[in-house]
Amino acid sequence: MDNPFLSLASDFFSRININNRIIGYGQPLDDRFDLGLRNMLYDRVSESVSQFKGMDPGFFTKNFIYFTVDKYDCHYMLFPVPGTAEKEIFFAGPYLTVPPSTAGIQEMISRLSIPQMFFTALSQYYSTLPVVSQDTVLEPFAASIGDALYGAGKFSLRYLAQRKEEGTNYSSAASVEVTNNTIRELEKRYEIEEQMMDCISRGDIDGALHLSGDRVFAALDSRAASALRSRKNYMIILGTLCRKAAQRGGVHPVYLDELSRRMAQRIESITSPGEDREVAREMVRKYCMLVRSNSTGNYSPVISDVVNFITQHLSEPELSLSVIAEELKLNKTYLSALFSREVGMTLTSFIASRRIEQAIFLLNTQNLQIQAVAAACGIPDLTYFTRLFRKEKGITPSQYKKMIRG
Repeated sequence: MDNPFLSLASDFFSRININNRIIGYGQPLDDRFDLGLRNMLYDRVSESVSQFKGMDPGFFTKNFIYFTVDKYDCHYMLFPVPGTAEKEIFFAGPYLTVPPSTAGIQEMISRLSIPQMFFTALSQYYSTLPVVSQDTVLEPFAASIGDALYGAGKFSLRYLAQRKEEGTNYSSAASVEVTNNTIRELEKRYEIEEQMMDCISRGDIDGALHLSGDRVFAALDSRAASALRSRKNYMIILGTLCRKAAQRGGVHPVYLDELSRRMAQRIESITSPGEDREVAREMVRKYCMLVRSNSTGNYSPVISDVVNFITQHLSEPELSLSVIAEELKLNKTYLSALFSREVGMTLTSFIASRRIEQAIFLLNTQNLQIQAVAAACGIPDLTYFTRLFRKEKGITPSQYKKMIRG
């Protein structure tokens, strides 16, 4: 593309995973225009954009930027390419403006008299399409690209619905093959899931967040009757993947179970589909942090058991090298040497560090008195707790509490 603004538009749509290209206004549309949907449903007769019902004959001279939705609830955006001898248009789509749902797909099947045998294939097809807000994302972009291509005030947005188109003779085949594009998207989804789980198992927050936001992954559940329930189901699946990834990273099930329980409550508290994005990011972050703070994947089985024992008994003041060695039936001298070699610090220092980490967690998540925090971390002596906290963090617990409360 010679025009830098068209290159920018192509880059924008590619980044949000919307298919886009420049085509001739009268050029027959191939399978790429709807990613094979119509060819899956029936023997499609070639058509061009110029044949779209309702297209204004002055499309090019009036610089109309069209938002169109077809009878299959697939959305497209198209606008004329300026400065070319041939009539060319920039064509982007298909995309959805609301997450797909079982009820919505079933309603469309009934409305268009599509054979019921296509339900599974259609569900899989819609799960691969990006879901984008037209009001808050695409319309502002259209206004910006319109100003850049045609000049301020020299274009207008138009909306075109083709949902009432009649007369389609759908295939009567006994079985339906999912389009190659859908298969590729499903393969990509599983590849992304595996990559995201690998990131979480290593505590890689940035990598996991990037992959968890991929649109083919985010659309992986659309079987519920409502968009909200669909998003919650997706969140539950995401939570399961995160939990399994953290377990792969060496986190003990006792910590996984507690975080899983809290995140399940958080998911069910969602009241609108838009909330799930931030909850998903929160969940990915927390599981990555759990791996960073509680993974024993790099330790021997003996030290893994010791670290898990320490974390589970932090609130007990008598927790010490002698107690742990006795409980786990280990020689005290052997345990001390092995722990220092594998962990890089003495067992006593490790216990103190974990107690302060637990104190930080409690100060950030609960409104407790400093004395209660100290006791919950296994240090009933407030003076000693304050001294230890200052040594680890450079400030007192009271100063830290005041700081996080703003």
